[in-house]
Amino acid sequence: MLILRRTVFFMVYRRLRNCDGVVRCFGFGFPGDCIQMELMENGDLSTYLKGQRPVQSVQLSWFRQMAHALLRIHDRCIIGADIAAKNFLLSADLSIKFCDFTESSILPLGTNMERADDHGYSIYIDIGQLGAVLYEVITGQRCEFDLFKDQPAGPACAAWPRREILPSTQNIWLGSIIEKCWTKGAFRNARSLLAALELQLNWMREAAAAVSHALSKRVLIGGFTARNFLIADKQTFKLCYIANSRIVPEYLDIDKVDQDGLSVKCDIACFGSLVYNVATGRKFEVPSQLSNPAALGSGEGVVVSGIKDYMIPGQIDEDRYDPFPGWPQNEDLPNTAGIFMGEIIRNYWDQDGYQRMEEVCGALSKLSECDRSSLVWSSTAGGDFICRSLQ
Repeated sequence: MLILRRTVFFMVYRRLRNCDGVVRCFGFGFPGDCIQMELMENGDLSTYLKGQRPVQSVQLSWFRQMAHALLRIHDRCIIGADIAAKNFLLSADLSIKFCDFTESSILPLGTNMERADDHGYSIYIDIGQLGAVLYEVITGQRCEFDLFKDQPAGPACAAWPRREILPSTQNIWLGSIIEKCWTKGAFRNARSLLAALELQLNWMREAAAAVSHALSKRVLIGGFTARNFLIADKQTFKLCYIANSRIVPEYLDIDKVDQDGLSVKCDIACFGSLVYNVATGRKFEVPSQLSNPAALGSGEGVVVSGIKDYMIPGQIDEDRYDPFPGWPQNEDLPNTAGIFMGEIIRNYWDQDGYQRMEEVCGALSKLSECDRSSLVWSSTAGGDFICRSLQ
């Protein structure tokens, strides 16, 4: 049996040569049937987690790398079958890769992997096991995705574990994604899992593009929250309710306008609260004195785009210019330490943090090159979107 498993191991690595997310193999047939592989300086993930608690931004980067690698492995018609923290290795820069395929199943090229089953093992078992790895990384607690629990002694097929033997995913970060990993078929394949992991960041890029586009048109949105966005049928983030916005006249410097709680910095702070809401599932809205008072009486669920003229004095007295009256102190803001994009969120809220949406977009990395105007949806524009509220 040992010789057979070793043969499978070699066959798998030959097929996975130059596969993204798999530890590189430089050669076979060394003394003792060894394989020469690249050095991964930070060792295996299981050991690393015993001494380190990575921040959520690092965790999400790992999860995306894992899902991307699993997608490539399945594309080459291989079922991992033993996906666990001990079988991931970390490089010097903390990038993460698969490393052990001793238990893997190698299937004929061209196999329909969504239907493939090798004695109970399938791509869905791989996704379920990966969900257990996500749980362990996020919570610091080991999770056993036991495929043989309560089965009689002797040869047996892998069986999907009962939900009650797995831990609760309520109130943990990415809990809904882990839950779907543990629901057979909820993710059709690793590509669907990867899309779910990338969704938050894509939403933030789209929301930033919408706010940036509005400001480029000299529109201050004012007091917006998650209620101001809808999710279209293809999971596209759309800014929909801007009835309380104001147009800034050409003769005024939009970066210096601050009246009735409307300013570029206030829009950036509101965007920070939106990111915080999406990243954590918890709400924090900027204090009312920083948001447009007219927005306080607006009804939810209204999808209109009634932009009003911004009626302000023709000149701003530079000596009296106070850009952030009543700005909240650090103790008034939620703790963002250790959460996904926490440092960036803090810079959105910090009075001395990001002052322009260009800085915001840069912090979120490059935005899509598509026309930003398509990210602002209004009742006057028409369209065939089927939308649902973020909240």
